[in-house]
Amino acid sequence: MLGRDGPSPTSAERARLARILRGDLDTIVVTATALEPARRYASVTALSDEIDRYLAGRPIVARAESVGYRVRKFVARNRLAVAATAVAVLALVATSAIAVRQAQVATMRFEQVRDLARSLMFELHDAVAPLPDSLDARRLIVDRSLTYLDALAADARAGEDIQLDVSRGYLRLASILGGDLGNSGLGQTGEALARTLQAVGVARGAVAARPRSPAARQALSDALEAAAEAHDLRGDSAAAIAAGEEAMQIAGALRAEFPADSAYAASLASATRKTAVAVFYGPSQSRGLSLFHRAADLEQALFRDAPDDPARQLGLSAATHFLGVALGESGDYRAAEARLREALRLDERRYAREPESARADVADDLLQLSQVLARMKRRDEVPVLLERVVALRREVAAAQPRSNLAALRVGSALDRLALAMVQAGLPQKAIEPGREALAILERVWDADQQNASAAREYFFAMVDLSGVLPADRASAEGCELARRAVAFADARSGALGPNSDVQLRRARRLADQCRQSR
Repeated sequence: MLGRDGPSPTSAERARLARILRGDLDTIVVTATALEPARRYASVTALSDEIDRYLAGRPIVARAESVGYRVRKFVARNRLAVAATAVAVLALVATSAIAVRQAQVATMRFEQVRDLARSLMFELHDAVAPLPDSLDARRLIVDRSLTYLDALAADARAGEDIQLDVSRGYLRLASILGGDLGNSGLGQTGEALARTLQAVGVARGAVAARPRSPAARQALSDALEAAAEAHDLRGDSAAAIAAGEEAMQIAGALRAEFPADSAYAASLASATRKTAVAVFYGPSQSRGLSLFHRAADLEQALFRDAPDDPARQLGLSAATHFLGVALGESGDYRAAEARLREALRLDERRYAREPESARADVADDLLQLSQVLARMKRRDEVPVLLERVVALRREVAAAQPRSNLAALRVGSALDRLALAMVQAGLPQKAIEPGREALAILERVWDADQQNASAAREYFFAMVDLSGVLPADRASAEGCELARRAVAFADARSGALGPNSDVQLRRARRLADQCRQSR
Protein backbone atom coordinates (compact mmCIF):
# COMPACT_ATOMS: atom_id res chain seq x y z
CA MET A 1 0.00 0.00 0.00
CA LEU A 2 1.09 3.56 -0.57
CA GLY A 3 1.83 5.51 2.59
CA ARG A 4 0.99 9.05 3.53
CA ASP A 5 2.96 11.56 5.59
CA GLY A 6 2.26 14.71 7.59
CA PRO A 7 2.87 18.35 6.53
CA SER A 8 6.24 20.10 6.58
CA PRO A 9 6.79 23.07 8.91
CA THR A 10 5.10 26.26 7.66
CA SER A 11 6.70 29.71 7.62
CA ALA A 12 4.78 30.57 10.79
CA GLU A 13 6.18 27.49 12.52
CA ARG A 14 9.69 28.45 11.45
CA ALA A 15 9.16 31.92 12.97
CA ARG A 16 8.00 30.29 16.21
CA LEU A 17 11.13 28.13 16.17
CA ALA A 18 13.32 31.22 15.82
CA ARG A 19 11.67 32.74 18.90
CA ILE A 20 12.10 29.54 20.91
CA LEU A 21 15.78 28.91 20.27
CA ARG A 22 18.50 31.18 21.65
CA GLY A 23 22.27 31.55 21.45
CA ASP A 24 24.46 29.03 19.68
CA LEU A 25 21.63 26.57 18.91
CA ASP A 26 19.68 29.41 17.29
CA THR A 27 22.72 30.27 15.18
CA ILE A 28 23.13 26.63 14.05
CA VAL A 29 19.45 26.40 12.98
CA VAL A 30 19.55 29.75 11.14
CA THR A 31 22.74 28.75 9.32
CA ALA A 32 21.44 25.27 8.41
CA THR A 33 18.21 26.70 6.95
CA ALA A 34 19.59 29.85 5.27
CA LEU A 35 18.00 30.59 1.90
CA GLU A 36 21.34 31.55 0.31
CA PRO A 37 23.49 28.42 -0.29
CA ALA A 38 26.68 30.36 0.52
CA ARG A 39 25.44 31.04 4.06
CA ARG A 40 24.56 27.37 4.82
CA TYR A 41 26.90 24.69 6.09
CA ALA A 42 28.89 23.32 3.17
CA SER A 43 27.99 19.69 3.88
CA VAL A 44 26.33 17.28 6.33
CA THR A 45 29.80 16.71 7.81
CA ALA A 46 30.17 20.44 8.48
CA LEU A 47 26.79 20.48 10.25
CA SER A 48 27.80 17.36 12.21
CA ASP A 49 31.07 18.99 13.33
CA GLU A 50 29.20 22.11 14.36
CA ILE A 51 26.76 20.11 16.49
CA ASP A 52 29.70 18.25 18.06
CA ARG A 53 31.30 21.60 18.97
CA TYR A 54 28.03 22.78 20.50
CA LEU A 55 27.54 19.60 22.53
CA ALA A 56 31.13 19.75 23.79
CA GLY A 57 30.74 23.38 24.85
CA ARG A 58 33.34 24.63 22.36
CA PRO A 59 32.89 27.83 20.27
CA ILE A 60 30.87 27.22 17.10
CA VAL A 61 32.15 28.28 13.67
CA ALA A 62 28.95 30.12 12.73
CA ARG A 63 29.35 32.63 15.58
CA ALA A 64 31.65 35.61 15.25
CA GLU A 65 34.26 35.09 17.95
CA SER A 66 35.19 37.60 20.63
CA VAL A 67 37.25 37.38 23.78
CA GLY A 68 34.14 37.43 25.92
CA TYR A 69 32.46 34.69 23.86
CA ARG A 70 35.51 32.40 24.08
CA VAL A 71 35.81 33.00 27.83
CA ARG A 72 32.16 32.13 28.36
CA LYS A 73 32.56 28.92 26.36
CA PHE A 74 35.71 28.01 28.32
CA VAL A 75 33.91 28.47 31.59
CA ALA A 76 30.92 26.47 30.34
CA ARG A 77 33.21 23.58 29.29
CA ASN A 78 35.14 23.60 32.55
CA ARG A 79 32.47 24.18 35.13
CA LEU A 80 33.90 21.55 37.47
CA ALA A 81 37.43 22.93 37.24
CA VAL A 82 36.24 26.48 37.88
CA ALA A 83 34.05 25.25 40.71
CA ALA A 84 36.99 23.35 42.19
CA THR A 85 39.10 26.52 42.22
CA ALA A 86 36.31 28.40 43.93
CA VAL A 87 35.99 25.62 46.47
CA ALA A 88 39.68 25.77 47.26
CA VAL A 89 39.42 29.50 47.94
CA LEU A 90 36.22 29.36 49.93
CA ALA A 91 36.45 25.91 51.55
CA LEU A 92 37.19 27.19 55.03
CA VAL A 93 34.22 29.51 55.14
CA ALA A 94 31.57 27.98 52.87
CA THR A 95 31.69 24.17 53.01
CA SER A 96 27.98 23.66 53.46
CA ALA A 97 27.08 26.34 50.91
CA ILE A 98 29.34 24.70 48.34
CA ALA A 99 27.66 21.33 48.85
CA VAL A 100 24.31 22.90 48.20
CA ARG A 101 25.68 24.69 45.16
CA GLN A 102 27.14 21.47 43.73
CA ALA A 103 23.76 19.81 43.97
CA GLN A 104 22.20 22.81 42.25
CA VAL A 105 24.83 22.71 39.49
CA ALA A 106 24.24 18.98 38.95
CA THR A 107 20.50 19.52 38.72
CA MET A 108 20.99 22.49 36.43
CA ARG A 109 23.30 20.43 34.21
CA PHE A 110 20.69 17.66 34.02
CA GLU A 111 18.06 20.17 32.93
CA GLN A 112 20.42 21.77 30.40
CA VAL A 113 21.22 18.42 28.77
CA ARG A 114 17.52 17.52 28.69
CA ASP A 115 16.67 20.86 27.06
CA LEU A 116 19.52 20.43 24.59
CA ALA A 117 18.40 16.93 23.58
CA ARG A 118 14.82 18.06 23.12
CA SER A 119 15.89 21.10 21.09
CA LEU A 120 17.96 18.88 18.79
CA MET A 121 15.30 16.18 18.53
CA PHE A 122 12.32 18.38 17.86
CA GLU A 123 13.20 21.97 16.94
CA LEU A 124 16.46 21.52 15.01
CA HIS A 125 15.28 18.28 13.36
CA ASP A 126 12.03 19.90 12.20
CA ALA A 127 13.89 22.93 10.84
CA VAL A 128 16.26 20.75 8.83
CA ALA A 129 13.63 18.24 7.60
CA PRO A 130 12.27 20.33 4.67
CA LEU A 131 15.77 20.96 3.28
CA PRO A 132 16.83 19.07 0.14
CA ASP A 133 18.90 15.93 0.74
CA SER A 134 18.47 16.22 4.51
CA LEU A 135 18.03 12.55 5.45
CA ASP A 136 21.63 12.05 6.62
CA ALA A 137 21.60 15.30 8.61
CA ARG A 138 18.30 14.35 10.23
CA ARG A 139 19.61 10.91 11.14
CA LEU A 140 22.71 12.48 12.70
CA ILE A 141 20.63 14.91 14.75
CA VAL A 142 18.32 12.19 16.06
CA ASP A 143 21.23 9.81 16.76
CA ARG A 144 23.00 12.43 18.85
CA SER A 145 19.82 13.39 20.66
CA LEU A 146 19.11 9.77 21.57
CA THR A 147 22.62 9.38 22.99
CA TYR A 148 21.84 12.11 25.51
CA LEU A 149 18.26 11.03 26.16
CA ASP A 150 19.30 7.42 26.80
CA ALA A 151 21.83 8.60 29.36
CA LEU A 152 19.25 10.83 31.03
CA ALA A 153 16.68 8.03 31.10
CA ALA A 154 19.04 5.97 33.26
CA ASP A 155 19.36 8.81 35.80
CA ALA A 156 17.38 8.56 39.03
CA ARG A 157 16.02 12.06 38.41
CA ALA A 158 14.54 11.09 35.04
CA GLY A 159 10.78 11.35 34.88
CA GLU A 160 8.14 9.95 32.59
CA ASP A 161 8.58 12.86 30.17
CA ILE A 162 12.15 11.80 29.37
CA GLN A 163 11.14 8.17 28.81
CA LEU A 164 8.48 9.34 26.38
CA ASP A 165 10.96 11.59 24.60
CA VAL A 166 13.20 8.54 24.13
CA SER A 167 10.28 6.58 22.66
CA ARG A 168 9.40 9.42 20.29
CA GLY A 169 13.07 9.69 19.35
CA TYR A 170 13.22 6.05 18.27
CA LEU A 171 10.10 6.57 16.17
CA ARG A 172 11.68 9.58 14.48
CA LEU A 173 14.79 7.59 13.72
CA ALA A 174 12.68 4.71 12.36
CA SER A 175 10.85 7.16 10.11
CA ILE A 176 14.14 8.42 8.67
CA LEU A 177 15.52 4.90 8.18
CA GLY A 178 12.57 3.30 6.48
CA GLY A 179 9.37 5.20 7.03
CA ASP A 180 8.20 8.67 6.00
CA LEU A 181 6.02 6.59 3.73
CA GLY A 182 4.33 9.52 2.05
CA ASN A 183 7.55 11.20 1.05
CA SER A 184 10.95 9.65 1.55
CA GLY A 185 13.13 7.47 3.70
CA LEU A 186 16.44 5.69 3.44
CA GLY A 187 14.55 2.44 2.77
CA GLN A 188 16.37 0.46 5.48
CA THR A 189 13.29 -1.41 6.63
CA GLY A 190 15.11 -3.83 8.92
CA GLU A 191 16.77 -1.06 10.93
CA ALA A 192 13.52 0.90 10.92
CA LEU A 193 11.63 -2.03 12.43
CA ALA A 194 14.31 -2.52 15.10
CA ARG A 195 14.10 1.13 16.18
CA THR A 196 10.30 0.98 16.18
CA LEU A 197 10.35 -2.03 18.49
CA GLN A 198 12.73 -0.13 20.79
CA ALA A 199 10.15 2.64 20.94
CA VAL A 200 7.49 0.09 21.86
CA GLY A 201 9.71 -1.32 24.63
CA VAL A 202 10.43 2.10 26.18
CA ALA A 203 6.77 3.09 26.04
CA ARG A 204 5.73 -0.20 27.65
CA GLY A 205 8.13 0.51 30.48
CA ALA A 206 6.56 3.94 31.01
CA VAL A 207 3.07 2.40 31.09
CA ALA A 208 4.22 -0.30 33.54
CA ALA A 209 5.50 2.43 35.87
CA ARG A 210 2.28 4.50 35.57
CA PRO A 211 -0.54 2.35 34.15
CA ARG A 212 -3.14 5.13 34.22
CA SER A 213 -0.97 7.83 32.63
CA PRO A 214 -2.69 9.11 29.45
CA ALA A 215 0.63 10.37 28.05
CA ALA A 216 2.38 7.03 28.50
CA ARG A 217 -0.54 5.08 27.06
CA GLN A 218 -0.73 7.41 24.06
CA ALA A 219 3.01 6.99 23.47
CA LEU A 220 2.57 3.21 23.50
CA SER A 221 -0.35 3.44 21.06
CA ASP A 222 1.76 5.61 18.72
CA ALA A 223 4.67 3.17 18.87
CA LEU A 224 2.45 0.14 18.23
CA GLU A 225 0.80 1.89 15.30
CA ALA A 226 4.24 2.54 13.81
CA ALA A 227 5.18 -1.08 14.46
CA ALA A 228 2.10 -2.26 12.56
CA GLU A 229 3.21 -0.25 9.53
CA ALA A 230 6.83 -1.39 9.84
CA HIS A 231 5.87 -5.07 10.08
CA ASP A 232 3.53 -4.70 7.11
CA LEU A 233 6.30 -3.13 5.02
CA ARG A 234 8.38 -6.24 5.74
CA GLY A 235 5.53 -8.51 4.69
CA ASP A 236 4.68 -9.82 8.20
CA SER A 237 0.92 -9.30 8.27
CA ALA A 238 0.35 -11.34 11.46
CA ALA A 239 2.75 -9.17 13.50
CA ALA A 240 1.32 -6.04 11.87
CA ILE A 241 -2.24 -6.98 12.83
CA ALA A 242 -1.28 -7.83 16.42
CA ALA A 243 0.47 -4.48 16.90
CA GLY A 244 -2.30 -2.56 15.15
CA GLU A 245 -5.10 -4.13 17.16
CA GLU A 246 -3.33 -3.38 20.45
CA ALA A 247 -2.86 0.23 19.30
CA MET A 248 -6.57 0.41 18.48
CA GLN A 249 -7.50 -0.99 21.89
CA ILE A 250 -5.39 1.59 23.75
CA ALA A 251 -6.53 4.49 21.55
CA GLY A 252 -10.16 3.41 21.91
CA ALA A 253 -9.90 3.31 25.70
CA LEU A 254 -8.35 6.79 25.80
CA ARG A 255 -11.07 8.15 23.55
CA ALA A 256 -13.75 6.66 25.83
CA GLU A 257 -12.10 8.20 28.92
CA PHE A 258 -11.58 11.61 27.34
CA PRO A 259 -14.39 12.10 24.78
CA ALA A 260 -13.86 15.88 24.62
CA ASP A 261 -10.22 15.53 23.49
CA SER A 262 -10.19 15.16 19.70
CA ALA A 263 -6.55 14.05 19.71
CA TYR A 264 -7.58 10.62 21.01
CA ALA A 265 -10.23 10.24 18.31
CA ALA A 266 -7.59 11.14 15.69
CA SER A 267 -5.23 8.56 17.17
CA LEU A 268 -7.93 5.89 17.03
CA ALA A 269 -8.70 6.73 13.39
CA SER A 270 -5.03 6.50 12.41
CA ALA A 271 -4.48 3.20 14.25
CA THR A 272 -7.64 1.76 12.68
CA ARG A 273 -6.47 2.68 9.18
CA LYS A 274 -2.98 1.19 9.69
CA THR A 275 -4.52 -2.02 11.01
CA ALA A 276 -6.98 -2.15 8.13
CA VAL A 277 -4.12 -2.24 5.60
CA ALA A 278 -2.61 -5.38 7.17
CA VAL A 279 -6.00 -7.08 7.59
CA PHE A 280 -7.26 -6.26 4.08
CA TYR A 281 -4.14 -7.58 2.35
CA GLY A 282 -3.78 -10.40 4.85
CA PRO A 283 -6.45 -12.70 6.26
CA SER A 284 -9.72 -10.89 5.53
CA GLN A 285 -10.69 -8.43 2.80
CA SER A 286 -14.19 -7.99 4.24
CA ARG A 287 -12.98 -7.15 7.76
CA GLY A 288 -10.27 -4.91 6.34
CA LEU A 289 -12.85 -3.00 4.30
CA SER A 290 -15.01 -2.60 7.41
CA LEU A 291 -12.03 -1.13 9.29
CA PHE A 292 -11.33 1.27 6.41
CA HIS A 293 -14.95 2.48 6.59
CA ARG A 294 -14.65 2.94 10.36
CA ALA A 295 -11.45 4.98 10.00
CA ALA A 296 -13.06 7.19 7.33
CA ASP A 297 -16.13 7.78 9.52
CA LEU A 298 -13.93 8.84 12.45
CA GLU A 299 -11.95 11.23 10.26
CA GLN A 300 -15.12 12.65 8.70
CA ALA A 301 -16.48 13.52 12.15
CA LEU A 302 -13.21 15.25 13.08
CA PHE A 303 -13.19 17.15 9.77
CA ARG A 304 -16.76 18.41 10.26
CA ASP A 305 -15.72 20.05 13.54
CA ALA A 306 -12.75 21.89 11.98
CA PRO A 307 -12.81 21.80 8.15
CA ASP A 308 -10.06 24.42 7.80
CA ASP A 309 -7.58 22.56 10.02
CA PRO A 310 -4.77 21.18 7.79
CA ALA A 311 -4.32 18.18 10.09
CA ARG A 312 -8.02 17.30 9.79
CA GLN A 313 -7.81 17.70 6.00
CA LEU A 314 -4.82 15.36 5.91
CA GLY A 315 -6.47 12.79 8.15
CA LEU A 316 -9.66 12.71 6.08
CA SER A 317 -7.82 12.61 2.75
CA ALA A 318 -5.66 9.69 3.93
CA ALA A 319 -8.62 7.68 5.24
CA THR A 320 -10.65 8.42 2.10
CA HIS A 321 -7.74 7.48 -0.14
CA PHE A 322 -7.19 4.10 1.49
CA LEU A 323 -10.91 3.34 1.51
CA GLY A 324 -11.02 4.15 -2.20
CA VAL A 325 -8.11 1.80 -2.90
CA ALA A 326 -9.79 -1.00 -0.92
CA LEU A 327 -13.09 -0.49 -2.73
CA GLY A 328 -11.26 -0.72 -6.05
CA GLU A 329 -9.53 -3.94 -5.00
CA SER A 330 -12.94 -5.29 -3.96
CA GLY A 331 -14.42 -4.58 -7.40
CA ASP A 332 -16.68 -1.62 -6.49
CA TYR A 333 -15.12 0.70 -9.07
CA ARG A 334 -17.71 3.49 -9.05
CA ALA A 335 -17.51 3.89 -5.28
CA ALA A 336 -13.72 3.67 -5.49
CA GLU A 337 -13.56 6.45 -8.10
CA ALA A 338 -15.78 8.71 -5.99
CA ARG A 339 -13.66 8.21 -2.87
CA LEU A 340 -10.36 8.73 -4.69
CA ARG A 341 -11.59 11.89 -6.40
CA GLU A 342 -12.65 13.23 -2.98
CA ALA A 343 -9.20 12.44 -1.55
CA LEU A 344 -7.61 14.14 -4.56
CA ARG A 345 -9.78 17.24 -4.05
CA LEU A 346 -8.67 17.54 -0.43
CA ASP A 347 -5.01 16.98 -1.28
CA GLU A 348 -5.07 19.44 -4.18
CA ARG A 349 -6.27 22.08 -1.69
CA ARG A 350 -3.32 21.26 0.54
CA TYR A 351 -0.97 21.22 -2.46
CA ALA A 352 -2.02 24.75 -3.47
CA ARG A 353 -1.10 25.95 0.04
CA GLU A 354 1.91 23.76 0.92
CA PRO A 355 3.14 21.89 -2.20
CA GLU A 356 6.13 20.26 -0.47
CA SER A 357 3.97 18.52 2.13
CA ALA A 358 1.16 17.45 -0.21
CA ARG A 359 3.04 16.55 -3.41
CA ALA A 360 3.43 12.86 -2.61
CA ASP A 361 -0.20 12.53 -1.52
CA VAL A 362 -1.53 14.07 -4.74
CA ALA A 363 0.65 11.61 -6.68
CA ASP A 364 -0.73 8.69 -4.65
CA ASP A 365 -4.33 9.77 -5.33
CA LEU A 366 -3.70 10.14 -9.07
CA LEU A 367 -1.96 6.76 -9.33
CA GLN A 368 -4.73 4.86 -7.56
CA LEU A 369 -7.40 6.72 -9.52
CA SER A 370 -5.64 5.74 -12.75
CA GLN A 371 -5.73 2.07 -11.73
CA VAL A 372 -9.46 2.20 -11.06
CA LEU A 373 -10.12 3.93 -14.40
CA ALA A 374 -8.07 1.25 -16.18
CA ARG A 375 -10.22 -1.45 -14.61
CA MET A 376 -13.30 0.44 -15.78
CA LYS A 377 -11.87 0.28 -19.36
CA ARG A 378 -11.46 4.09 -19.47
CA ARG A 379 -7.89 3.59 -20.59
CA ASP A 380 -7.56 6.76 -22.66
CA GLU A 381 -7.67 8.78 -19.40
CA VAL A 382 -4.93 6.80 -17.69
CA PRO A 383 -1.63 7.86 -19.35
CA VAL A 384 -2.19 11.58 -18.67
CA LEU A 385 -2.78 10.90 -14.97
CA LEU A 386 0.29 8.67 -14.74
CA GLU A 387 2.54 11.17 -16.48
CA ARG A 388 1.70 13.67 -13.75
CA VAL A 389 2.34 10.99 -11.10
CA VAL A 390 5.81 10.36 -12.53
CA ALA A 391 6.57 14.10 -12.63
CA LEU A 392 5.47 14.66 -9.01
CA ARG A 393 7.38 11.65 -7.73
CA ARG A 394 10.51 12.73 -9.58
CA GLU A 395 10.31 16.04 -7.72
CA VAL A 396 10.10 14.23 -4.38
CA ALA A 397 13.04 11.98 -5.29
CA ALA A 398 15.14 14.90 -6.55
CA ALA A 399 14.77 16.60 -3.17
CA GLN A 400 15.96 13.44 -1.36
CA PRO A 401 18.37 11.64 -3.73
CA ARG A 402 19.50 9.15 -1.05
CA SER A 403 15.96 7.98 -0.37
CA ASN A 404 15.36 4.42 -1.57
CA LEU A 405 11.69 4.83 -0.78
CA ALA A 406 11.33 7.89 -3.02
CA ALA A 407 13.14 6.00 -5.80
CA LEU A 408 10.80 3.02 -5.30
CA ARG A 409 7.83 5.29 -5.88
CA VAL A 410 9.30 6.71 -9.08
CA GLY A 411 9.99 3.19 -10.36
CA SER A 412 6.51 1.91 -9.59
CA ALA A 413 4.91 4.93 -11.32
CA LEU A 414 7.05 4.40 -14.43
CA ASP A 415 6.02 0.73 -14.53
CA ARG A 416 2.34 1.68 -14.33
CA LEU A 417 2.86 4.22 -17.11
CA ALA A 418 4.50 1.60 -19.33
CA LEU A 419 1.59 -0.79 -18.75
CA ALA A 420 -0.92 1.99 -19.49
CA MET A 421 0.78 2.69 -22.81
CA VAL A 422 0.42 -0.97 -23.79
CA GLN A 423 -3.26 -1.00 -22.76
CA ALA A 424 -3.82 2.20 -24.76
CA GLY A 425 -2.44 0.48 -27.88
CA LEU A 426 0.93 2.27 -27.81
CA PRO A 427 3.44 -0.51 -26.98
CA GLN A 428 6.40 1.33 -28.50
CA LYS A 429 5.90 4.15 -25.97
CA ALA A 430 5.99 1.61 -23.14
CA ILE A 431 9.58 0.47 -23.66
CA GLU A 432 11.45 3.53 -22.40
CA PRO A 433 9.52 3.96 -19.10
CA GLY A 434 9.53 0.16 -18.68
CA ARG A 435 13.31 -0.05 -18.94
CA GLU A 436 13.81 2.86 -16.54
CA ALA A 437 11.34 1.34 -14.07
CA LEU A 438 13.15 -2.00 -14.09
CA ALA A 439 16.57 -0.38 -13.55
CA ILE A 440 15.33 1.72 -10.62
CA LEU A 441 13.39 -1.08 -8.94
CA GLU A 442 16.22 -3.59 -9.29
CA ARG A 443 18.55 -1.12 -7.55
CA VAL A 444 16.05 -0.46 -4.75
CA TRP A 445 15.34 -4.15 -4.19
CA ASP A 446 19.07 -4.93 -4.16
CA ALA A 447 19.56 -2.33 -1.40
CA ASP A 448 16.90 -3.96 0.86
CA GLN A 449 15.87 -7.45 -0.19
CA GLN A 450 13.56 -7.84 2.82
CA ASN A 451 11.38 -4.93 1.68
CA ALA A 452 8.16 -6.62 0.54
CA SER A 453 7.02 -3.60 -1.47
CA ALA A 454 10.34 -3.38 -3.33
CA ALA A 455 10.26 -7.11 -4.16
CA ARG A 456 6.69 -6.90 -5.45
CA GLU A 457 7.31 -3.83 -7.63
CA TYR A 458 10.54 -5.29 -9.03
CA PHE A 459 8.66 -8.48 -9.96
CA PHE A 460 5.86 -6.49 -11.64
CA ALA A 461 8.40 -4.48 -13.66
CA MET A 462 10.08 -7.66 -14.91
CA VAL A 463 6.78 -9.16 -16.05
CA ASP A 464 5.46 -5.96 -17.63
CA LEU A 465 8.62 -5.25 -19.59
CA SER A 466 8.98 -8.88 -20.70
CA GLY A 467 5.53 -8.66 -22.25
CA VAL A 468 6.25 -5.57 -24.34
CA LEU A 469 9.80 -6.20 -25.55
CA PRO A 470 8.86 -8.72 -28.30
CA ALA A 471 6.94 -5.89 -29.97
CA ASP A 472 10.34 -4.19 -30.34
CA ARG A 473 11.87 -7.33 -31.89
CA ALA A 474 13.84 -7.90 -28.70
CA SER A 475 12.17 -11.19 -27.90
CA ALA A 476 15.35 -12.77 -26.55
CA GLU A 477 15.55 -10.11 -23.84
CA GLY A 478 11.82 -10.42 -23.17
CA CYS A 479 12.07 -14.20 -22.81
CA GLU A 480 14.98 -13.88 -20.39
CA LEU A 481 13.01 -11.39 -18.27
CA ALA A 482 9.98 -13.71 -18.19
CA ARG A 483 12.17 -16.60 -16.98
CA ARG A 484 13.78 -14.35 -14.35
CA ALA A 485 10.36 -13.23 -13.15
CA VAL A 486 9.11 -16.82 -12.76
CA ALA A 487 12.23 -17.84 -10.84
CA PHE A 488 11.98 -14.73 -8.64
CA ALA A 489 8.35 -15.47 -7.72
CA ASP A 490 8.93 -19.20 -7.19
CA ALA A 491 11.76 -18.44 -4.77
CA ARG A 492 9.32 -16.45 -2.64
CA SER A 493 6.52 -19.05 -2.56
CA GLY A 494 3.69 -16.67 -3.38
CA ALA A 495 4.72 -14.04 -0.80
CA LEU A 496 4.70 -11.12 -3.25
CA GLY A 497 1.34 -9.77 -2.17
CA PRO A 498 -1.71 -8.43 -4.04
CA ASN A 499 -2.14 -9.35 -7.73
CA SER A 500 1.13 -11.30 -7.82
CA ASP A 501 -0.70 -14.49 -8.86
CA VAL A 502 -2.08 -12.76 -11.95
CA GLN A 503 1.37 -11.45 -12.87
CA LEU A 504 2.96 -14.83 -12.28
CA ARG A 505 0.51 -16.49 -14.65
CA ARG A 506 1.43 -13.89 -17.28
CA ALA A 507 5.13 -14.56 -16.77
CA ARG A 508 4.67 -18.35 -17.02
CA ARG A 509 2.63 -17.94 -20.19
CA LEU A 510 5.34 -15.75 -21.75
CA ALA A 511 8.08 -18.17 -20.71
CA ASP A 512 6.13 -21.10 -22.21
CA GLN A 513 5.65 -19.21 -25.48
CA CYS A 514 9.38 -18.52 -25.60
CA ARG A 515 10.19 -22.23 -25.19
CA GLN A 516 7.71 -23.23 -27.90
CA SER A 517 9.11 -20.69 -30.38
CA ARG A 518 12.67 -22.02 -30.19
